[in-house]
Amino acid sequence: MYRYILILLLFPLSFALSQDANDVDVRIIELSKDIRERMRASFNAQEFRKLPAQSIEKMLNDEEKRRLANEYLQFEVSQDGTLYIFHDNRLLDEREPFWLFEPSFERTELTLEAYQKTFTAYKQDVSAGRISLGVHALRTYREHYIVVFVADDDTSTTQIVPVEGYDVRATPFILGAQPWLDRSVKLDNIPETLNNATLIQLQSQRRKLVSLYDYFNVTEYPAKSSPDQVFLTVTESPSTEMYIQWRTSLSSPNTELRIKEVNSEAYRYFKANSKQIDSLYTVNDKSVFRHSVKVTDLKPNTQYQYQIRVSQGNWEYENSFTTAPESGAFTFWYFGDVQEGFDDFEDLLLSSQATLPKPAFAIFAGDLVSMGNHSDDWDAFLNVWQKYGGSIPMAPAVGNHEILPNKRFDLYADVMRLPENGPQQQQAERAYWFKWADSLFVSLDSNSDDGQTQWLENTLLEKREHVSQIFSIAHHGAFTSRPGRYYSLVSEKWRPLWEHFGVELVMQGHDHAYLRSIPQALDNDKGTVYVIATAGSKFYPQAKHAYAAHSFTDIATIQIITVDPNDDTFKYRAISKNGIVVDAFTH
Repeated sequence: MYRYILILLLFPLSFALSQDANDVDVRIIELSKDIRERMRASFNAQEFRKLPAQSIEKMLNDEEKRRLANEYLQFEVSQDGTLYIFHDNRLLDEREPFWLFEPSFERTELTLEAYQKTFTAYKQDVSAGRISLGVHALRTYREHYIVVFVADDDTSTTQIVPVEGYDVRATPFILGAQPWLDRSVKLDNIPETLNNATLIQLQSQRRKLVSLYDYFNVTEYPAKSSPDQVFLTVTESPSTEMYIQWRTSLSSPNTELRIKEVNSEAYRYFKANSKQIDSLYTVNDKSVFRHSVKVTDLKPNTQYQYQIRVSQGNWEYENSFTTAPESGAFTFWYFGDVQEGFDDFEDLLLSSQATLPKPAFAIFAGDLVSMGNHSDDWDAFLNVWQKYGGSIPMAPAVGNHEILPNKRFDLYADVMRLPENGPQQQQAERAYWFKWADSLFVSLDSNSDDGQTQWLENTLLEKREHVSQIFSIAHHGAFTSRPGRYYSLVSEKWRPLWEHFGVELVMQGHDHAYLRSIPQALDNDKGTVYVIATAGSKFYPQAKHAYAAHSFTDIATIQIITVDPNDDTFKYRAISKNGIVVDAFTH
Protein backbone atom coordinates (compact mmCIF):
# COMPACT_ATOMS: atom_id res chain seq x y z
CA MET A 1 0.00 0.00 0.00
CA TYR A 2 1.43 3.39 -1.02
CA ARG A 3 1.39 6.07 1.68
CA TYR A 4 1.97 9.78 1.31
CA ILE A 5 1.50 13.09 3.08
CA LEU A 6 0.87 16.32 1.17
CA ILE A 7 2.42 19.27 2.96
CA LEU A 8 0.14 21.94 1.54
CA LEU A 9 1.58 25.42 1.20
CA LEU A 10 -1.05 27.82 -0.05
CA PHE A 11 0.47 29.95 -2.76
CA PRO A 12 -1.89 31.85 -5.09
CA LEU A 13 -2.01 30.67 -8.67
CA SER A 14 -3.37 32.68 -11.58
CA PHE A 15 -3.51 31.70 -15.20
CA ALA A 16 -1.94 33.16 -18.27
CA LEU A 17 -2.65 36.77 -19.12
CA SER A 18 -4.16 37.44 -15.69
CA GLN A 19 -3.32 40.75 -14.06
CA ASP A 20 -2.64 38.82 -10.86
CA ALA A 21 -0.29 36.22 -12.39
CA ASN A 22 2.37 35.09 -9.93
CA ASP A 23 6.10 35.35 -10.57
CA VAL A 24 6.36 31.80 -11.92
CA ASP A 25 3.62 32.39 -14.48
CA VAL A 26 4.93 35.83 -15.42
CA ARG A 27 8.36 34.40 -16.24
CA ILE A 28 6.81 31.75 -18.50
CA ILE A 29 4.47 34.28 -20.15
CA GLU A 30 7.37 36.64 -20.87
CA LEU A 31 9.41 33.78 -22.33
CA SER A 32 6.48 32.88 -24.58
CA LYS A 33 6.15 36.50 -25.74
CA ASP A 34 9.80 36.60 -26.77
CA ILE A 35 9.43 33.42 -28.80
CA ARG A 36 6.24 34.70 -30.45
CA GLU A 37 7.98 37.86 -31.60
CA ARG A 38 10.61 35.73 -33.34
CA MET A 39 7.86 33.61 -34.85
CA ARG A 40 6.10 36.68 -36.25
CA ALA A 41 9.36 37.76 -37.87
CA SER A 42 10.26 34.27 -39.12
CA PHE A 43 7.06 33.05 -40.78
CA ASN A 44 4.81 34.63 -43.37
CA ALA A 45 1.03 34.29 -43.48
CA GLN A 46 1.15 31.29 -45.81
CA GLU A 47 3.58 29.45 -43.53
CA PHE A 48 1.43 30.19 -40.48
CA ARG A 49 -1.46 28.33 -42.11
CA LYS A 50 0.21 25.02 -41.28
CA LEU A 51 3.36 25.00 -39.21
CA PRO A 52 4.98 21.55 -39.43
CA ALA A 53 5.59 19.63 -36.23
CA GLN A 54 8.93 20.49 -34.62
CA SER A 55 9.29 23.73 -36.60
CA ILE A 56 9.08 25.90 -33.48
CA GLU A 57 11.25 23.57 -31.42
CA LYS A 58 14.00 24.14 -33.99
CA MET A 59 13.81 27.89 -33.32
CA LEU A 60 14.43 27.51 -29.58
CA ASN A 61 17.88 28.08 -28.14
CA ASP A 62 19.29 25.81 -25.45
CA GLU A 63 18.31 28.13 -22.58
CA GLU A 64 14.71 28.40 -23.81
CA LYS A 65 14.46 24.63 -24.11
CA ARG A 66 15.85 24.18 -20.62
CA ARG A 67 13.34 26.59 -19.11
CA LEU A 68 10.37 25.18 -21.03
CA ALA A 69 11.37 21.68 -19.91
CA ASN A 70 11.88 22.53 -16.21
CA GLU A 71 10.09 25.66 -15.01
CA TYR A 72 6.46 24.84 -15.73
CA LEU A 73 5.71 22.53 -12.77
CA GLN A 74 7.76 21.85 -9.64
CA PHE A 75 7.24 19.95 -6.39
CA GLU A 76 9.36 17.95 -3.98
CA VAL A 77 9.17 14.28 -3.00
CA SER A 78 10.69 12.88 0.17
CA GLN A 79 12.07 9.63 -1.28
CA ASP A 80 13.30 7.97 -4.45
CA GLY A 81 10.78 6.54 -6.88
CA THR A 82 9.37 6.43 -10.38
CA LEU A 83 7.49 9.27 -12.03
CA TYR A 84 4.81 8.45 -14.61
CA ILE A 85 3.63 11.11 -17.07
CA PHE A 86 0.38 10.04 -18.76
CA HIS A 87 0.27 11.82 -22.10
CA ASP A 88 -2.75 12.48 -24.37
CA ASN A 89 -2.31 10.10 -27.30
CA ARG A 90 -3.52 12.73 -29.76
CA LEU A 91 -0.24 14.60 -29.27
CA LEU A 92 1.91 11.63 -30.29
CA ASP A 93 2.15 12.61 -33.96
CA GLU A 94 3.38 16.09 -33.01
CA ARG A 95 5.85 14.55 -30.53
CA GLU A 96 4.76 17.03 -27.91
CA PRO A 97 5.87 18.05 -25.40
CA PHE A 98 9.40 17.83 -26.74
CA TRP A 99 10.98 17.14 -23.33
CA LEU A 100 8.92 13.98 -22.84
CA PHE A 101 10.65 12.38 -25.83
CA GLU A 102 14.14 12.84 -24.40
CA PRO A 103 16.13 9.67 -23.55
CA SER A 104 15.56 10.17 -19.81
CA PHE A 105 11.89 9.17 -20.28
CA GLU A 106 10.85 5.67 -21.31
CA ARG A 107 7.57 4.92 -23.02
CA THR A 108 5.54 2.17 -21.34
CA GLU A 109 2.53 0.05 -22.28
CA LEU A 110 0.50 1.52 -19.41
CA THR A 111 -2.56 3.59 -20.33
CA LEU A 112 -5.42 5.31 -18.57
CA GLU A 113 -8.69 6.85 -19.72
CA ALA A 114 -10.25 10.14 -18.70
CA TYR A 115 -12.83 12.35 -20.42
CA GLN A 116 -13.21 9.68 -23.14
CA LYS A 117 -9.53 10.17 -24.02
CA THR A 118 -6.64 7.69 -23.83
CA PHE A 119 -3.31 8.58 -22.19
CA THR A 120 -0.07 6.60 -22.47
CA ALA A 121 2.50 6.59 -19.66
CA TYR A 122 6.14 7.67 -19.96
CA LYS A 123 8.26 6.94 -16.92
CA GLN A 124 11.45 8.27 -15.35
CA ASP A 125 13.31 7.19 -12.22
CA VAL A 126 13.77 10.14 -9.84
CA SER A 127 15.64 10.81 -6.64
CA ALA A 128 14.22 12.38 -3.51
CA GLY A 129 14.12 16.15 -3.79
CA ARG A 130 12.80 18.62 -6.33
CA ILE A 131 10.92 17.36 -9.39
CA SER A 132 10.91 19.77 -12.35
CA LEU A 133 8.58 19.18 -15.28
CA GLY A 134 8.03 20.98 -18.54
CA VAL A 135 5.15 22.59 -20.39
CA HIS A 136 2.04 20.68 -21.42
CA ALA A 137 2.90 21.30 -25.08
CA LEU A 138 3.69 24.21 -27.35
CA ARG A 139 0.01 24.37 -28.21
CA THR A 140 -3.10 24.79 -26.07
CA TYR A 141 -5.29 21.99 -27.35
CA ARG A 142 -5.49 18.39 -26.13
CA GLU A 143 -5.79 17.34 -22.53
CA HIS A 144 -3.13 18.21 -19.98
CA TYR A 145 -0.76 15.44 -19.00
CA ILE A 146 -1.41 13.53 -15.74
CA VAL A 147 1.31 12.91 -13.15
CA VAL A 148 1.64 9.80 -10.92
CA PHE A 149 4.45 9.05 -8.44
CA VAL A 150 5.40 5.60 -7.13
CA ALA A 151 7.85 5.49 -4.20
CA ASP A 152 10.53 2.81 -4.17
CA ASP A 153 9.73 2.08 -0.53
CA ASP A 154 5.97 1.68 -0.28
CA THR A 155 6.11 0.88 3.41
CA SER A 156 7.13 4.38 4.44
CA THR A 157 5.23 7.63 4.08
CA THR A 158 6.03 9.85 1.10
CA GLN A 159 5.80 13.59 1.54
CA ILE A 160 4.74 15.72 -1.44
CA VAL A 161 5.67 19.38 -1.00
CA PRO A 162 4.64 22.09 -3.49
CA VAL A 163 7.36 24.51 -4.51
CA GLU A 164 6.39 28.15 -4.01
CA GLY A 165 4.34 29.49 -6.92
CA TYR A 166 3.08 26.06 -8.04
CA ASP A 167 -0.32 24.65 -7.12
CA VAL A 168 -0.24 20.86 -6.74
CA ARG A 169 -2.06 18.42 -4.44
CA ALA A 170 -1.60 14.70 -3.73
CA THR A 171 -4.40 12.11 -3.66
CA PRO A 172 -4.64 8.34 -4.16
CA PHE A 173 -4.42 7.21 -7.77
CA ILE A 174 -7.70 5.30 -7.96
CA LEU A 175 -10.69 5.02 -10.26
CA GLY A 176 -12.85 8.11 -10.00
CA ALA A 177 -10.04 10.38 -8.79
CA GLN A 178 -9.81 13.84 -10.36
CA PRO A 179 -6.47 14.36 -12.14
CA TRP A 180 -6.88 18.15 -12.36
CA LEU A 181 -7.71 20.61 -9.60
CA ASP A 182 -9.76 22.93 -11.78
CA ARG A 183 -12.01 20.41 -13.53
CA SER A 184 -14.53 17.79 -12.42
CA VAL A 185 -13.19 15.19 -14.87
CA LYS A 186 -12.59 11.78 -13.28
CA LEU A 187 -10.34 8.83 -14.12
CA ASP A 188 -12.42 6.22 -15.95
CA ASN A 189 -9.78 3.51 -16.24
CA ILE A 190 -6.30 3.12 -14.68
CA PRO A 191 -3.51 0.50 -14.74
CA GLU A 192 -4.08 -2.01 -11.97
CA THR A 193 -0.35 -2.11 -11.23
CA LEU A 194 -0.42 1.55 -10.16
CA ASN A 195 -3.61 1.43 -8.11
CA ASN A 196 -3.25 3.53 -4.94
CA ALA A 197 -0.03 5.18 -6.08
CA THR A 198 0.19 8.97 -5.62
CA LEU A 199 -1.69 11.14 -8.10
CA ILE A 200 -0.21 14.63 -8.32
CA GLN A 201 -3.18 16.87 -9.10
CA LEU A 202 -2.46 20.09 -10.98
CA GLN A 203 -4.18 22.95 -12.78
CA SER A 204 -5.06 21.89 -16.33
CA GLN A 205 -5.68 25.47 -17.47
CA ARG A 206 -1.99 26.26 -17.03
CA ARG A 207 -1.50 24.70 -20.47
CA LYS A 208 -2.52 28.11 -21.82
CA LEU A 209 0.66 29.67 -20.44
CA VAL A 210 2.62 28.49 -23.47
CA SER A 211 0.65 28.61 -26.71
CA LEU A 212 2.89 28.86 -29.75
CA TYR A 213 1.73 26.61 -32.59
CA ASP A 214 -1.89 27.68 -32.19
CA TYR A 215 -1.30 31.26 -31.09
CA PHE A 216 -1.24 32.94 -34.50
CA ASN A 217 -3.99 32.49 -37.07
CA VAL A 218 -4.68 33.34 -40.69
CA THR A 219 -8.12 34.47 -41.77
CA GLU A 220 -9.48 33.17 -45.05
CA TYR A 221 -11.73 36.24 -45.25
CA PRO A 222 -9.72 39.44 -44.65
CA ALA A 223 -11.59 42.74 -44.56
CA LYS A 224 -11.92 44.93 -47.67
CA SER A 225 -12.69 48.59 -48.17
CA SER A 226 -16.35 47.80 -48.88
CA PRO A 227 -18.75 46.70 -46.12
CA ASP A 228 -19.15 42.98 -45.44
CA GLN A 229 -20.21 40.70 -42.57
CA VAL A 230 -23.49 42.61 -42.36
CA PHE A 231 -25.88 41.13 -39.81
CA LEU A 232 -28.71 42.15 -37.50
CA THR A 233 -29.06 41.57 -33.76
CA VAL A 234 -32.11 42.05 -31.57
CA THR A 235 -32.69 45.02 -29.32
CA GLU A 236 -34.83 44.97 -26.19
CA SER A 237 -37.77 46.04 -28.34
CA PRO A 238 -37.28 44.74 -31.91
CA SER A 239 -40.73 45.95 -32.89
CA THR A 240 -39.39 49.53 -32.94
CA GLU A 241 -35.56 49.17 -32.95
CA MET A 242 -32.86 47.03 -34.55
CA TYR A 243 -29.08 46.72 -34.35
CA ILE A 244 -27.20 46.49 -37.65
CA GLN A 245 -23.44 45.87 -37.77
CA TRP A 246 -20.76 45.32 -40.41
CA ARG A 247 -17.00 45.38 -41.05
CA THR A 248 -14.50 47.20 -43.28
CA SER A 249 -10.74 47.39 -43.60
CA LEU A 250 -8.80 50.31 -42.11
CA SER A 251 -9.08 52.12 -45.43
CA SER A 252 -12.77 52.82 -44.69
CA PRO A 253 -13.08 54.32 -41.20
CA ASN A 254 -16.33 56.21 -41.88
CA THR A 255 -19.49 54.49 -43.04
CA GLU A 256 -23.20 55.25 -42.96
CA LEU A 257 -26.57 53.57 -43.35
CA ARG A 258 -29.86 54.75 -44.77
CA ILE A 259 -33.22 53.06 -44.23
CA LYS A 260 -36.82 53.39 -45.38
CA GLU A 261 -40.07 51.50 -45.37
CA VAL A 262 -40.16 49.24 -48.42
CA ASN A 263 -43.05 51.11 -50.04
CA SER A 264 -41.71 54.56 -49.23
CA GLU A 265 -39.13 56.86 -50.84
CA ALA A 266 -38.28 58.71 -47.63
CA TYR A 267 -34.90 57.58 -46.29
CA ARG A 268 -33.51 58.26 -42.84
CA TYR A 269 -29.72 58.44 -42.49
CA PHE A 270 -27.50 57.12 -39.68
CA LYS A 271 -23.76 57.65 -39.26
CA ALA A 272 -22.20 54.42 -37.97
CA ASN A 273 -20.46 54.04 -34.64
CA SER A 274 -17.04 52.81 -35.72
CA LYS A 275 -14.31 51.17 -33.68
CA GLN A 276 -10.89 49.93 -34.71
CA ILE A 277 -10.41 46.34 -33.55
CA ASP A 278 -6.84 45.07 -33.28
CA SER A 279 -6.09 41.37 -33.26
CA LEU A 280 -3.22 39.84 -31.31
CA TYR A 281 -3.55 36.63 -33.24
CA THR A 282 -4.50 37.17 -36.89
CA VAL A 283 -1.33 37.79 -38.89
CA ASN A 284 -2.87 38.74 -42.25
CA ASP A 285 -5.65 41.06 -40.98
CA LYS A 286 -4.28 42.63 -37.83
CA SER A 287 -6.77 45.52 -37.60
CA VAL A 288 -10.27 46.17 -38.95
CA PHE A 289 -13.13 48.56 -38.34
CA ARG A 290 -16.35 47.26 -36.80
CA HIS A 291 -19.34 49.52 -37.49
CA SER A 292 -22.80 49.50 -35.95
CA VAL A 293 -26.04 51.45 -35.98
CA LYS A 294 -29.02 51.24 -33.66
CA VAL A 295 -31.97 52.04 -35.90
CA THR A 296 -34.79 53.54 -33.82
CA ASP A 297 -38.36 54.83 -34.30
CA LEU A 298 -39.42 51.89 -36.44
CA LYS A 299 -42.99 50.71 -36.87
CA PRO A 300 -44.07 47.25 -35.64
CA ASN A 301 -44.56 44.45 -38.17
CA THR A 302 -43.17 46.59 -41.00
CA GLN A 303 -40.68 45.69 -43.72
CA TYR A 304 -37.71 48.03 -44.08
CA GLN A 305 -35.08 48.33 -46.77
CA TYR A 306 -31.62 49.55 -45.82
CA GLN A 307 -28.36 50.34 -47.61
CA ILE A 308 -24.76 50.79 -46.42
CA ARG A 309 -21.86 52.68 -47.93
CA VAL A 310 -18.46 54.07 -47.17
CA SER A 311 -19.06 57.78 -46.57
CA GLN A 312 -19.47 59.81 -49.77
CA GLY A 313 -19.27 56.64 -51.85
CA ASN A 314 -21.85 54.58 -53.68
CA TRP A 315 -24.43 52.58 -51.74
CA GLU A 316 -22.75 49.17 -51.90
CA TYR A 317 -24.92 46.89 -49.76
CA GLU A 318 -28.67 46.49 -49.69
CA ASN A 319 -31.02 44.25 -47.73
CA SER A 320 -34.32 44.28 -45.85
CA PHE A 321 -35.87 43.05 -42.62
CA THR A 322 -39.23 43.02 -40.89
CA THR A 323 -39.74 44.33 -37.37
CA ALA A 324 -41.48 42.30 -34.69
CA PRO A 325 -45.27 42.51 -34.45
CA GLU A 326 -46.83 43.75 -31.24
CA SER A 327 -48.75 40.48 -30.97
CA GLY A 328 -49.55 37.34 -32.95
CA ALA A 329 -47.86 34.16 -34.15
CA PHE A 330 -44.26 33.97 -35.36
CA THR A 331 -41.54 31.43 -36.18
CA PHE A 332 -37.91 31.42 -35.11
CA TRP A 333 -34.84 29.19 -35.56
CA TYR A 334 -32.69 27.82 -32.75
CA PHE A 335 -29.15 26.47 -33.19
CA GLY A 336 -26.86 24.68 -30.79
CA ASP A 337 -23.07 24.94 -31.05
CA VAL A 338 -21.57 25.72 -34.44
CA GLN A 339 -18.08 26.19 -32.96
CA GLU A 340 -16.17 24.44 -35.75
CA GLY A 341 -17.06 22.94 -39.09
CA PHE A 342 -18.43 26.15 -40.59
CA ASP A 343 -18.69 24.46 -44.00
CA ASP A 344 -20.92 21.81 -42.45
CA PHE A 345 -23.05 24.53 -40.83
CA GLU A 346 -23.48 26.16 -44.22
CA ASP A 347 -24.31 22.80 -45.81
CA LEU A 348 -26.95 22.21 -43.12
CA LEU A 349 -28.57 25.54 -43.98
CA LEU A 350 -28.30 25.22 -47.75
CA SER A 351 -29.46 21.61 -47.99
CA SER A 352 -32.54 22.38 -45.88
CA GLN A 353 -33.39 25.67 -47.53
CA ALA A 354 -36.34 24.35 -49.51
CA THR A 355 -38.09 23.14 -46.36
CA LEU A 356 -37.13 26.02 -44.07
CA PRO A 357 -39.67 28.75 -43.39
CA LYS A 358 -38.02 32.15 -43.12
CA PRO A 359 -37.83 32.93 -39.41
CA ALA A 360 -38.53 36.17 -37.60
CA PHE A 361 -35.14 35.79 -35.88
CA ALA A 362 -32.54 33.14 -34.98
CA ILE A 363 -31.30 32.02 -31.58
CA PHE A 364 -27.78 30.66 -31.05
CA ALA A 365 -27.24 28.88 -27.73
CA GLY A 366 -23.55 29.77 -27.41
CA ASP A 367 -20.27 28.55 -28.92
CA LEU A 368 -20.89 30.17 -32.27
CA VAL A 369 -17.11 29.90 -32.72
CA SER A 370 -14.30 27.87 -31.21
CA MET A 371 -12.06 30.74 -30.09
CA GLY A 372 -14.11 33.81 -29.28
CA ASN A 373 -11.08 36.09 -29.09
CA HIS A 374 -9.69 34.98 -32.46
CA SER A 375 -11.00 37.22 -35.23
CA ASP A 376 -10.42 34.56 -37.90
CA ASP A 377 -13.04 32.35 -36.21
CA TRP A 378 -15.61 35.15 -36.35
CA ASP A 379 -14.66 35.75 -39.99
CA ALA A 380 -15.38 32.10 -40.80
CA PHE A 381 -18.69 32.08 -38.93
CA LEU A 382 -19.89 35.39 -40.36
CA ASN A 383 -18.85 34.39 -43.86
CA VAL A 384 -21.65 31.82 -43.59
CA TRP A 385 -24.15 33.75 -41.49
CA GLN A 386 -23.95 37.01 -43.49
CA LYS A 387 -25.93 35.27 -46.23
CA TYR A 388 -28.85 35.12 -43.79
CA GLY A 389 -28.04 37.61 -41.06
CA GLY A 390 -28.63 40.72 -43.13
CA SER A 391 -32.38 40.06 -42.96
CA ILE A 392 -32.74 37.70 -39.97
CA PRO A 393 -31.89 39.21 -36.56
CA MET A 394 -29.69 37.09 -34.29
CA ALA A 395 -30.13 36.54 -30.53
CA PRO A 396 -27.05 34.70 -29.21
CA ALA A 397 -26.07 33.43 -25.77
CA VAL A 398 -22.49 33.41 -24.50
CA GLY A 399 -20.86 29.97 -24.49
CA ASN A 400 -17.60 28.90 -22.90
CA HIS A 401 -15.80 29.17 -26.26
CA GLU A 402 -16.83 32.80 -26.75
CA ILE A 403 -14.35 33.78 -24.02
CA LEU A 404 -11.44 31.57 -25.14
CA PRO A 405 -8.47 31.52 -25.05
CA ASN A 406 -7.98 34.23 -22.40
CA LYS A 407 -11.33 34.34 -20.54
CA ARG A 408 -12.12 37.76 -22.01
CA PHE A 409 -15.42 38.96 -23.48
CA ASP A 410 -13.95 41.83 -25.50
CA LEU A 411 -14.09 40.62 -29.10
CA TYR A 412 -17.58 39.14 -28.71
CA ALA A 413 -18.78 42.55 -27.51
CA ASP A 414 -16.94 44.30 -30.35
CA VAL A 415 -18.37 42.06 -33.05
CA MET A 416 -22.03 42.50 -32.10
CA ARG A 417 -24.35 44.77 -30.15
CA LEU A 418 -27.01 43.34 -27.87
CA PRO A 419 -29.48 44.69 -25.29
CA GLU A 420 -27.83 46.20 -22.22
CA ASN A 421 -30.54 45.31 -19.72
CA GLY A 422 -28.75 42.55 -17.80
CA PRO A 423 -27.58 42.52 -14.16
CA GLN A 424 -25.55 45.52 -13.01
CA GLN A 425 -22.83 43.30 -11.53
CA GLN A 426 -22.08 41.82 -14.94
CA GLN A 427 -20.45 43.22 -18.07
CA ALA A 428 -23.19 44.50 -20.39
CA GLU A 429 -24.58 42.25 -23.14
CA ARG A 430 -23.60 38.96 -21.48
CA ALA A 431 -27.18 38.48 -20.24
CA TYR A 432 -30.24 40.26 -21.59
CA TRP A 433 -33.92 39.98 -22.39
CA PHE A 434 -36.03 41.00 -25.36
CA LYS A 435 -39.68 40.78 -26.27
CA TRP A 436 -40.98 39.47 -29.60
CA ALA A 437 -44.73 39.90 -30.08
CA ASP A 438 -46.39 38.42 -26.98
CA SER A 439 -43.35 36.37 -25.89
CA LEU A 440 -40.38 37.07 -23.63
CA PHE A 441 -36.89 35.71 -24.36
CA VAL A 442 -34.20 35.68 -21.67
CA SER A 443 -30.58 34.94 -22.58
CA LEU A 444 -28.09 34.01 -19.85
CA ASP A 445 -24.32 33.56 -19.62
CA SER A 446 -23.88 30.21 -17.89
CA ASN A 447 -20.10 30.57 -17.46
CA SER A 448 -20.66 32.27 -14.07
CA ASP A 449 -23.45 33.76 -11.98
CA ASP A 450 -22.40 37.43 -11.61
CA GLY A 451 -25.79 38.44 -10.23
CA GLN A 452 -27.79 36.65 -12.94
CA THR A 453 -29.80 34.45 -10.59
CA GLN A 454 -31.41 37.38 -8.77
CA TRP A 455 -31.75 39.28 -12.04
CA LEU A 456 -33.45 36.28 -13.68
CA GLU A 457 -35.93 35.98 -10.82
CA ASN A 458 -36.68 39.71 -10.91
CA THR A 459 -37.09 39.73 -14.69
CA LEU A 460 -39.43 36.73 -14.76
CA LEU A 461 -41.44 38.10 -11.85
CA GLU A 462 -41.81 41.51 -13.48
CA LYS A 463 -42.57 40.31 -17.02
CA ARG A 464 -44.62 37.16 -16.40
CA GLU A 465 -48.00 38.92 -16.29
CA HIS A 466 -47.33 40.93 -19.45
CA VAL A 467 -46.47 38.11 -21.87
CA SER A 468 -48.16 34.96 -23.07
CA GLN A 469 -45.07 32.69 -23.18
CA ILE A 470 -41.48 32.75 -21.94
CA PHE A 471 -38.39 31.16 -23.51
CA SER A 472 -34.83 31.09 -22.21
CA ILE A 473 -31.34 30.46 -23.60
CA ALA A 474 -28.30 29.18 -21.69
CA HIS A 475 -25.28 27.41 -23.10
CA HIS A 476 -24.71 24.75 -20.41
CA GLY A 477 -27.39 22.11 -19.89
CA ALA A 478 -29.70 21.75 -16.91
CA PHE A 479 -30.23 18.17 -18.14
CA THR A 480 -27.00 17.15 -19.78
CA SER A 481 -26.42 14.75 -22.63
CA ARG A 482 -22.73 13.93 -22.28
CA PRO A 483 -21.74 11.45 -19.54
CA GLY A 484 -20.40 12.90 -16.30
CA ARG A 485 -21.42 16.50 -16.83
CA TYR A 486 -23.29 18.55 -14.25
CA TYR A 487 -23.62 22.33 -13.94
CA SER A 488 -24.85 23.40 -10.52
CA LEU A 489 -25.49 27.02 -11.51
CA VAL A 490 -27.92 25.97 -14.21
CA SER A 491 -29.43 22.92 -12.51
CA GLU A 492 -29.70 24.17 -8.94
CA LYS A 493 -30.22 27.93 -9.28
CA TRP A 494 -31.82 28.63 -12.65
CA ARG A 495 -33.87 25.50 -13.24
CA PRO A 496 -36.17 26.13 -10.22
CA LEU A 497 -36.84 29.65 -11.49
CA TRP A 498 -37.54 28.52 -15.05
CA GLU A 499 -40.04 25.95 -13.83
CA HIS A 500 -41.61 28.11 -11.13
CA PHE A 501 -42.35 30.90 -13.60
CA GLY A 502 -43.54 28.54 -16.30
CA VAL A 503 -40.81 29.00 -18.91
CA GLU A 504 -41.93 26.98 -21.93
CA LEU A 505 -38.61 26.00 -23.49
CA VAL A 506 -34.96 26.28 -22.45
CA MET A 507 -32.57 26.19 -25.42
CA GLN A 508 -29.05 24.92 -24.70
CA GLY A 509 -25.89 23.59 -26.34
CA HIS A 510 -22.42 22.59 -25.10
CA ASP A 511 -22.83 18.78 -25.23
CA HIS A 512 -22.54 18.43 -29.03
CA ALA A 513 -25.45 16.01 -29.32
CA TYR A 514 -29.25 16.20 -29.33
CA LEU A 515 -31.46 15.69 -26.28
CA ARG A 516 -35.01 16.79 -25.55
CA SER A 517 -36.21 16.32 -22.00
CA ILE A 518 -39.53 15.13 -20.71
CA PRO A 519 -41.40 18.26 -19.51
CA GLN A 520 -40.09 19.13 -16.05
CA ALA A 521 -42.47 20.72 -13.56
CA LEU A 522 -41.66 21.83 -10.03
CA ASP A 523 -44.88 23.72 -9.45
CA ASN A 524 -46.58 24.30 -12.79
CA ASP A 525 -48.81 21.87 -14.67
CA LYS A 526 -47.45 22.28 -18.18
CA GLY A 527 -43.77 21.82 -17.41
CA THR A 528 -40.60 23.16 -18.98
CA VAL A 529 -38.92 21.41 -21.91
CA TYR A 530 -35.11 21.46 -22.07
CA VAL A 531 -33.35 20.90 -25.39
CA ILE A 532 -29.66 20.44 -26.20
CA ALA A 533 -28.67 20.68 -29.86
CA THR A 534 -25.62 21.10 -32.08
CA ALA A 535 -25.17 22.68 -35.51
CA GLY A 536 -21.52 22.07 -36.46
CA SER A 537 -19.29 19.08 -37.14
CA LYS A 538 -18.17 18.29 -33.57
CA PHE A 539 -20.02 15.52 -31.75
CA TYR A 540 -19.74 13.92 -28.31
CA PRO A 541 -20.94 10.56 -27.02
CA GLN A 542 -24.24 10.48 -25.20
CA ALA A 543 -25.39 8.60 -22.12
CA LYS A 544 -28.88 7.18 -21.61
CA HIS A 545 -30.94 9.39 -19.32
CA ALA A 546 -34.33 8.74 -17.74
CA TYR A 547 -35.22 12.41 -18.30
CA ALA A 548 -34.76 12.18 -22.09
CA ALA A 549 -37.88 12.09 -24.23
CA HIS A 550 -35.80 11.89 -27.41
CA SER A 551 -32.04 11.87 -27.99
CA PHE A 552 -29.35 11.01 -30.53
CA THR A 553 -25.83 12.04 -31.48
CA ASP A 554 -23.67 12.61 -34.59
CA ILE A 555 -26.38 14.68 -36.29
CA ALA A 556 -26.42 18.47 -36.67
CA THR A 557 -29.87 20.05 -36.58
CA ILE A 558 -31.88 23.22 -37.06
CA GLN A 559 -34.77 23.73 -34.67
CA ILE A 560 -37.86 25.49 -36.04
CA ILE A 561 -40.28 26.81 -33.41
CA THR A 562 -43.64 28.38 -34.23
CA VAL A 563 -45.30 30.26 -31.39
CA ASP A 564 -49.04 30.82 -31.33
CA PRO A 565 -50.20 32.89 -28.35
CA ASN A 566 -53.86 32.38 -29.25
CA ASP A 567 -53.85 28.77 -28.06
CA ASP A 568 -50.86 29.07 -25.70
CA THR A 569 -48.73 26.52 -27.61
CA PHE A 570 -45.62 26.28 -29.67
CA LYS A 571 -44.94 23.79 -32.45
CA TYR A 572 -41.41 22.43 -32.65
CA ARG A 573 -39.47 20.60 -35.35
CA ALA A 574 -35.82 19.59 -35.46
CA ILE A 575 -34.49 18.92 -38.94
CA SER A 576 -31.18 17.56 -40.15
CA LYS A 577 -29.46 17.93 -43.50
CA ASN A 578 -31.77 17.91 -46.51
CA GLY A 579 -34.72 18.90 -44.35
CA ILE A 580 -35.24 15.50 -42.71
CA VAL A 581 -37.42 15.81 -39.60
CA VAL A 582 -35.67 14.07 -36.68
CA ASP A 583 -37.89 15.30 -33.83
CA ALA A 584 -41.23 17.08 -33.50
CA PHE A 585 -43.71 17.89 -30.77
CA THR A 586 -46.28 20.46 -29.68
CA HIS A 587 -46.21 21.95 -26.21
